Amino acid sequence: MIPLSTNNLCNYRYHFIITILYLSHASARKACDVRVASLKFASERDGEISNEESRSRPLLEETAVTTVKLSLTINEFNILDAKNLDVEIDLEMTQRWNDSRLGPDYKTRRLAAMGAIWNPKITFVVGNNCPDIAGNDRTQFWRGTSDGSVFYSERFLVKPRCTKDLTRYPFDKQICYVKIGSYRFTAEEVSLEWTSGNGRAVESRVDEEFGEFRIQGFNDYGETEVRSAGNFSVLVLEIYLARYSRREVIQSILPSFALVKIAYGSLWMKPSGIRTRIITCQLSLLGTLFMFLNSNCGSWNLSHLKALDIWFLICLVLILIPLAESILIHHLNPADVDNFGCNENEHEAGKKWIVWMEKVISFLHPLGLLISTLIFFTAFNGEGENIYTINW
Repeated sequence: MIPLSTNNLCNYRYHFIITILYLSHASARKACDVRVASLKFASERDGEISNEESRSRPLLEETAVTTVKLSLTINEFNILDAKNLDVEIDLEMTQRWNDSRLGPDYKTRRLAAMGAIWNPKITFVVGNNCPDIAGNDRTQFWRGTSDGSVFYSERFLVKPRCTKDLTRYPFDKQICYVKIGSYRFTAEEVSLEWTSGNGRAVESRVDEEFGEFRIQGFNDYGETEVRSAGNFSVLVLEIYLARYSRREVIQSILPSFALVKIAYGSLWMKPSGIRTRIITCQLSLLGTLFMFLNSNCGSWNLSHLKALDIWFLICLVLILIPLAESILIHHLNPADVDNFGCNENEHEAGKKWIVWMEKVISFLHPLGLLISTLIFFTAFNGEGENIYTINW
């Protein structure tokens, strides 16, 4: 039996207190770990629910249709191939809609970073997205406001679809257009609208003039597109382009006009130089044919005539008239061309009509050229100048 002394009793009391404190600390730590695990599980569970709910389409109390407003900003407009009208547009698309579940808080930012925010799945229905920009996360930007408005911006490199109507070439005007719509949600679920009010739906940051074309204006509107999956709300942007005609006027129209005047000048040569008249008209004819063929090499093949082709046909006819007259005079008077036209009384009565024909043609030829030129430029250059709705 160990005798209890005052020192032993103090030691036992000290160890007992230490043991009680250790057990209390371990119990409290275990309870804390359990609570943290519970909170973490609850947080993860809430996060999963938030993510799942955030991916669903927002339903408003007034209507089941979610309205998405769009605006575009054109940063660059490049014509890669003027002959085939291959156009490339660098633009920013901003989408706006209302989702009361979101706001300017950490939750919205976290969902945006996870890609868990609902979006209307908008793409270009007409117009090809270039893969080097579209789909890149660095080109996307989310922002939420206190009233539940969501701003979603994307950057695209798009090749629009352009018309190729050369009926009025080189005074033609072309339309490049894109169609924007949702590939998933029908018109009963998502309605697309252009931004209205103070903000413009389409803003251009490019120069109006570049290359062979200049931008005349834009036109934006909405329509309903019928597909096999249902009716879809679609927005259309049209870009109106007008060609600069001065290059063709300088290279083709003015030279051919000069050749017609040279052929007309041959009518004032003396009949003794009938061979010189014929050669002059032939050279004018060959020069016009060369410019006609050269102009068709710069544009794509068509099954119909262009305005420039009609101009060359007018010039060819006006050159053939003095050429035909010169050939006719040479054929009817091969021997006495030196004396022909000097004294009408010295010739036979049957040949007098040739003299009058030459006088009539000398008078009517410039008049016909003037009238043809006025009709041509009025029909192809004046008409259609303001056929587009210009909305800058």
